[in-house]
Amino acid sequence: MNRNTQWIALERAEGIGSASISEIYETLTSLSLNIDDLFSLSEKEIREEFSFKESIIKGIISAIKISDEIEDDCADMEEVGIKPLFIFSKDYPEILKQRLGNSAPPVLYLMGSPLILNETLAAVLAHSETSEKGSMIIFKGAKILSSHSITTVGNMSKGGGSILHRSTIEAGGKTIGILPCGFFTYTMTEKIQSIYNPDNFLIISPFYLKEEFNIYRAIERNKLICALSKAVFIVESPAKDEGGIFEAAKSAQKMHIPLFTAEYAEYSEPSMGNPVLIKEYGAQPVRGRKDESGVSPNLDAYIAKIKFN
Repeated sequence: MNRNTQWIALERAEGIGSASISEIYETLTSLSLNIDDLFSLSEKEIREEFSFKESIIKGIISAIKISDEIEDDCADMEEVGIKPLFIFSKDYPEILKQRLGNSAPPVLYLMGSPLILNETLAAVLAHSETSEKGSMIIFKGAKILSSHSITTVGNMSKGGGSILHRSTIEAGGKTIGILPCGFFTYTMTEKIQSIYNPDNFLIISPFYLKEEFNIYRAIERNKLICALSKAVFIVESPAKDEGGIFEAAKSAQKMHIPLFTAEYAEYSEPSMGNPVLIKEYGAQPVRGRKDESGVSPNLDAYIAKIKFN
């Protein structure tokens, strides 16, 4: 059994979160031990050798028991090129620990190059039912951001998310897509397959491989998108009580991340929440300006926040 499987088993065990994973890792490292050594011990030996609190000890015992059950999942994961990035790894984004604290995901499952996480990241979000106007803003906005060497971060929805990633890749930029489920329950669309390249397109899930989509995970996904980013541009949001876009705005506000949204002369159903984002969440309005392609979003203030905030 490899060590990735053992650490994932620990993350899956009841009562074990980011803080516990980090404590176990630091304790083992200080004793020049590894996870193999821990998993080779009996419950009696673990209690005698370590001063972990009871909840952690119970979690370790539970992890040892379930590790065989998830070993096949981990083998399948590695076979298709999905790699786990643990919270104690030097490559784990430090910004997530700073902004999310103990609620930072203990494991990030990655498909693509983790080096993309070191780029300058900016979020572009929209509801799955994006309007034609909103879709054009995403399309042109991604190209503008790519021209400034800014990596876009968004969801993997069939609407705005797909437009964001496709436009970024076509412009020669890099992009990150965050899943609201585990990799094994996600089906990559043909549009995404046609542009996917692990060197410039990183797909991340903070959820175990077999976790299904639900609204809670969608909200957690949006929070992660915000936490990774230097600024957040919510292109369109429906009414305040619909979906997780407003939760993203709350997350950005709570973490003091600059928030922007499109300002229209007239709003349609997909963008009815935009004025609320401006009035109640302090989102800075993004307006259009004429250029050689017609009208494009004026992202000067957004880019300034990303580069100089």
